[in-house]
Amino acid sequence: MNKSIYEKLNSLKKDIPQLIKLEGKKGDKCFFHDCSNQAIKSHSLSESKVLSLLEGKNEKGQVVVYHIDDVPDVDFKDELSLSTFHKTNRRLFEKGMSETSVFYGFCKDCDRDTFRLVDNYPYFENKEINFLHTLRTTALTLTHHRNLYTDFKNRVLPSIDKAEEGFKEVNSAVNYLEQTISKIPDIYDVSFEEAKELKSLIDSINIIPMKKQREEITKVQKELFSSLLNESNYPMKGSFFKQEIMKLKPLYESTQKDFKELPLIGLSEEVDRKLVEYKKAIKSLTLLYREKSFSAYRYLTISIDGIFPVAGAFNYSIAEGINIALTFFPEAEANKTHFLFSGHINEDNIKYFSQLNIMSISDFKMRITEIILSQGTNVFISPDYWRKIPEKIQALMLSDKGKIVSEHFRFFDSDNDMVATEE
Repeated sequence: MNKSIYEKLNSLKKDIPQLIKLEGKKGDKCFFHDCSNQAIKSHSLSESKVLSLLEGKNEKGQVVVYHIDDVPDVDFKDELSLSTFHKTNRRLFEKGMSETSVFYGFCKDCDRDTFRLVDNYPYFENKEINFLHTLRTTALTLTHHRNLYTDFKNRVLPSIDKAEEGFKEVNSAVNYLEQTISKIPDIYDVSFEEAKELKSLIDSINIIPMKKQREEITKVQKELFSSLLNESNYPMKGSFFKQEIMKLKPLYESTQKDFKELPLIGLSEEVDRKLVEYKKAIKSLTLLYREKSFSAYRYLTISIDGIFPVAGAFNYSIAEGINIALTFFPEAEANKTHFLFSGHINEDNIKYFSQLNIMSISDFKMRITEIILSQGTNVFISPDYWRKIPEKIQALMLSDKGKIVSEHFRFFDSDNDMVATEE
C-alpha cells in the first residue's frame, strides 16, 4: 500500500539528523574559497591545549567530553517553512576528545599552517592571535549555516515539492470520488462489495493532517469506517451512503486551505539568497586572512583566574544584523580562563565591548553565562564539572534557556579577580 503524503513527510522528519550534516561531510572542500583541497575534520578548539582539560569519565566510566548544542527540529505536522527548520532542541552529547568540536572545515595543510600559533603555544594576546580564533570560530558558524541551507535545498525542499504535487493528485481523486458517488441514486441499495471498491478510492486521498486537525480527523475516520465497513449495515441506501462518504470533504478542504496558507512561496529563492550571502562571507573572511587584515575587527579579551573546565566557540547576536564571535577556554600555563570577543569595527561593537570591559567580575560571570545559555552552541564541559551543577539547573539548561538566567546560575563562579584588556 502506498504511503500517504503525511507518512512520507513524517518519515522525512525522522531522517533529518541523517539528512542534515551541520558539521559537513567527507569530500567537502577546504573552507578557504581559494583552496580546492578536501577538508579534514578540523577542531574548532585545540585538542591538546583545551579539550584535554575537559576530559572526564561519564557514568559508564568512559572518558568523554560533554557537548551542549542545539540541533534542528523539524515538525512537518505543524508547518512546512524555513522558520520551522530553524527550530532547535538543546541536547547534551557525550563525545571522545578526538571527535569533539570537529567539523569539515579546513584542509590538512591549511588547518596545520593557519592555526599553528593557537594550537601549539600558550595564549598570547595580540591582533593576529585573536583574529585566528575569530577565523576558526566564524568558519565553524559559516560552515554550519551553509550546510544547513545546502542540505535543506538539496534534500528537504524536493520532498516539500512532492507534497505540493501530491495535493494535485488528491484534487483529482476527490473530484473523481464526487463524480462517482453522485451517480448513485438515493434509493439505490449499495452492496458491501461496492462499498469496499470505493474504500480503495478513499484511501488514495492522501491528506496531510495538521496537528490541530489530527484528533478530529481520527475521530471522523473511525466513525466513518466503522459504519461503512460494517457488513451488517448493508445493503445501505444510496442517500445515506453518499452522506457518510462526504463527511471527509470538509476535513480535506480545511487541510488543503491550511497547506496553501503555509509560507512556502519563495522558499527556494530565500534559500538561494542565503547561500549567496554565506559564499560572499566566506570569500571575505578568506581575503582578510590572506591580506593579514587583522585590524578589520575590534577585539576584547577578558581573562579570569582559575581553570574552569568549560569551553566554546560560537557567534552570537547583540542586535539585529550585528554578530559577535566568542571563543572561551581554560589555559593551564596561565591558570586562567580566557574570553575572546571580536566583531567588525562599528559604534555598536565598541559600545558593547566597553560595557563588558567595565563590568564587575560578578556581573561579567552572570552576563557570560547568560550568553552561553541563551545563544551558545558548540559549548563543551567536563563531565565532572557537569555533575557538580544542581539537577534543577541541568534540566533548565536543556529545556528552558530563558528561565535559567533567573536562577542566578554562573558557570564561572569564584571570587578571583578579573583581568580585562582591550585593543
